[in-house]
Amino acid sequence: MAAPPVATGHCHHQPSTTINSMTQDPTPLMKPAEVAERLNIKPHTLTHWRRQGKGPSYVMLGARTVRYPRPLFDLWFDRLTTGGPDEAQ
Repeated sequence: MAAPPVATGHCHHQPSTTINSMTQDPTPLMKPAEVAERLNIKPHTLTHWRRQGKGPSYVMLGARTVRYPRPLFDLWFDRLTTGGPDEAQ
């Protein structure tokens, strides 16, 4: 039996397939501190990136709570790590 639909609130720009794939991950949303640690940057850098429209995709949960969907972060990070010298051949 399929899982019930996940309430998406007012986040109309995020495709439903992403929401459904997020329900499969036991920890689908990462805090800014987790993302900053994985990228070896300060959390404040993520704040700047969000204001500039850069960096990984994120969702707002309320007025001040920022979370990064793990599947979208992984896709973004994978794109950063491709095209290096090993692939130039």
